[in-house]
Amino acid sequence: MPTSAVPRSQVSLPILGAEGEFFPSRYLFVGKNAYLRGREPTTTKMEATDIITLLSRHGVKPTANRLLVARELDRERRPLSLMELERGILTMDKSSVYRVLTLFREHGLVHVVEGNEGVVSYELCRAGHASEDDDLHPHFYCERCHELTCLEGIAIPDIPLPGGYRRRAVSYVVKGVCGKCALKERERR
Repeated sequence: MPTSAVPRSQVSLPILGAEGEFFPSRYLFVGKNAYLRGREPTTTKMEATDIITLLSRHGVKPTANRLLVARELDRERRPLSLMELERGILTMDKSSVYRVLTLFREHGLVHVVEGNEGVVSYELCRAGHASEDDDLHPHFYCERCHELTCLEGIAIPDIPLPGGYRRRAVSYVVKGVCGKCALKERERR
């Protein structure tokens, strides 16, 4: 929902940061949910019914917290760390978000991607069912801004495994400098 379409009573409430700093318009409040500006619920790519269907196909009961986490993962369209999810979903604490992610992982509803220095990020698996994961793709980790980006449309190479080995997951991360950071570096020169 664009900020201009939200009733004034829901738009601006004062927020104090961890150090006591004042952020009068950093958050958008819609009903009981608070969102960082620019991350309002209408930027979601999937409809709520699509998210419920996806959860159900993976054998996950669609509760309010599970829907919030799935919606946030869907909205960003890139892998998010636990800290990023916690910042994006102000109505849930870290342990609640982690419990949902653990359940999603057990049911094949998220891909787990390791960025730099062991930081784990989670990405919504859009496959129709846990047993048919057809949306695997590589990721790019920027060593400057530390953002993990999906490289959709690029196939992960099929790696033949020795007899008796079974693939459970594939993680393919390319590390370097993203286009935005490379441009900033060129402008500084």
